[in-house]
Amino acid sequence: MYKCERCGGVFAKFKNPGQCPLCGVWASVRCSGCGHTAHANVFIANGDQCPKCGARVPVPGKKEEACFIATAAFGTIYCDEVNVLRAFRDQILTHYKPGQWFVRIYYRAGPLLARHVAKHRIVRRLVVMFLLPVVAASKRIVSLIGK
Repeated sequence: MYKCERCGGVFAKFKNPGQCPLCGVWASVRCSGCGHTAHANVFIANGDQCPKCGARVPVPGKKEEACFIATAAFGTIYCDEVNVLRAFRDQILTHYKPGQWFVRIYYRAGPLLARHVAKHRIVRRLVVMFLLPVVAASKRIVSLIGK
């Protein structure tokens, strides 16, 4: 449940992420990285990142599009490695048919695989070792041809 700071209304979900469905005021959001506080629309306009420090900031009511396996391996959705993989997905993979196919398959199989990765420490370490060069290559590709 969310409570609006302005009108005091209590609601279970947002019509628009970060915005009160009753009065339309934007929710205040605080960056856990640097403590910067602003209305949710500021973070949304900046790609869900803090304009001060660049940390990923969760916006109330906005569904995260997780990188399931990387999140399970690295232990958080907000680490740089997961952000790089998300950027690669959004800026590269989704713009090409083979990438779109991969993303569809990944979203079907990923949650099951991620549960397995999260449960086993050795598997997590192996997945991290596999993902680190993938993250490095993805970062380079996004910097060269990202949209």
